[in-house]
Amino acid sequence: MSEKKYRLNIQERYFSDAQGNTFFREPLKDASGYADIPFMNFCPQLVQLLRRDDGFTITEKILFSAFRGGRNEPPVELEKRDMIGNQPHVKFSPGCRVFQGKGNCAKCGEMMAMQCEDAEIKTVYTHTGWKVIDGQRVFLNGENSVTVGGLTDRYSVELAPDLSRCYRFTPCEDDTNECFKTLLERMPKAAPDWLIIPSLAYCFMSPLNGMLRELGAEPSFSFYLIGKTGSFKSSWSKVLLSFFGRLGYAETAPCTFLDTQNAVGRKLALAADVPLLLDDRRPTSNAADKLRYEGLEKFASSAIGDRAARGRANVDGGLRESYVARSNLIVTAEEAFLNIGSSAVARSVSVELQPDSVSLEGLQELQARPEHLNRIMQMFIQWLIERWDNLRACVLDKLAEYRAIFADAGHPRLATAFSQLMLGYAMYLAFLQDYGQIDKLEAVTMKTRAQAVFLEMCERQTEKVEGEKPTRLFVELLRELLETKQARLCDARPRTVAGITTENEISAPNTIGYEDDEFFYLIPRTAYSAVTAFYAKSGYTFPASSSVLWKMFMDEGAIKPDGKRPDRRHTFKGKSGRYIHLYRHVMGEADGNEE
Repeated sequence: MSEKKYRLNIQERYFSDAQGNTFFREPLKDASGYADIPFMNFCPQLVQLLRRDDGFTITEKILFSAFRGGRNEPPVELEKRDMIGNQPHVKFSPGCRVFQGKGNCAKCGEMMAMQCEDAEIKTVYTHTGWKVIDGQRVFLNGENSVTVGGLTDRYSVELAPDLSRCYRFTPCEDDTNECFKTLLERMPKAAPDWLIIPSLAYCFMSPLNGMLRELGAEPSFSFYLIGKTGSFKSSWSKVLLSFFGRLGYAETAPCTFLDTQNAVGRKLALAADVPLLLDDRRPTSNAADKLRYEGLEKFASSAIGDRAARGRANVDGGLRESYVARSNLIVTAEEAFLNIGSSAVARSVSVELQPDSVSLEGLQELQARPEHLNRIMQMFIQWLIERWDNLRACVLDKLAEYRAIFADAGHPRLATAFSQLMLGYAMYLAFLQDYGQIDKLEAVTMKTRAQAVFLEMCERQTEKVEGEKPTRLFVELLRELLETKQARLCDARPRTVAGITTENEISAPNTIGYEDDEFFYLIPRTAYSAVTAFYAKSGYTFPASSSVLWKMFMDEGAIKPDGKRPDRRHTFKGKSGRYIHLYRHVMGEADGNEE
């Protein structure tokens, strides 16, 4: 009888016993039958083929469970390359063993690959926000997502642990009118309108990120809640997260200032089209903590403000996908905008809370009903989907209209930010109007009040931007140095005593330059080093290098340059040198130096 007659189908060559020992059925050489040869002490069983989509890349994973000793072990996650390698069993538990023998590892890999041939692939999304799936626009979130038909659990969303605690849509058994009552009646009892209006505008603007991203107008600013301990800033921010999930007042925020920059960057990318909370920027006297807090604050501000990420290359020279921030960001802080630069301050809007700004009783009313706010946001997103194309067609015109309102109120970046906040609040009002919660006159009144609040906020934030300019900071530090006599400017003006004119002494300890009636003549390196060293004693790093600082002074017209050079040559008592000619009026005539 020929060997071909006894050759078995490959699927019939592998089997396992009740304990999980796996055998390979091999034909005998004399073609008289076959022998069952054990080659490993476990049986790999396919659990699921997964396709993970994080909004940037799609990766395929394979879940296998090892059946050994009569029971299944917890599943392990593999890739296809694991099955075709020399050790396909290496990711299973240490007790799972492939016996020594020619081709046994290949048999293990082949047995695993056979189970994958006709298996169904399950798609898992690991991010929130907008996705077009099978031609249908979907807003993904934990537990449930929202489509044009409302809430659905049809799509599998598995968020990272820090995000899954906070972001999820859940059904609400209460009446819709009761949900609107929480929003329109209970919330105003908890806080004043100058806090509620920007808070609601930022939350209802967040689902618009996807639309604005497509149009090149994605919001690029953070929302700061600033207040001393006891002002309920963290509790209020967690109430705002209830629109997209649920986070108890005692639970840790999805991001804190103890996180690494890489961790925060990944969360900003995966929490798409929702506001992410970075909680508790608190004062500290520890220099290392200050540097870490400042670094993280600058990083988060840049990630949101630039909507860009660090590019990386693969080992083959190809470029990896960059994880760009797609969320919005709420930051709570006892102190903020310290040593992060004016550009970072211009990438944010802020509200300062006093200890009595938020009512504890009203806050507890909201904390007891997070499902009501969650239901409101589900309805708003469904309302957006129904009107997506019409809204998309007019949204840029609306932004231009709102930007004209804020154009003269402050910094250009802030004008853009507040126009986007105004858009978010206008969408919120249109949603309320369509659901019959307010009439047209009420909508106009609320919109007018919001515009007044935003104009006032814009002006205050512009003042903070100006206060963080390196040039202004340098002048303030220089003035303080001179007033405390830790540095001095020697008077280069002639002195007249009893009708006799003589020159002042122009060399003294701690001298950083000279002065006359028109200029302060700063020795560039000496003056810069003295000011930055003085600032460093407070635990801060000066936000600009000397060359950048002098260039900023030139651009502001605060110094008299020499062509393109910021320093000019001047002679004192026969000694020529190059000095920064800082106009005297820049110091505000507040001279604290010795005569």
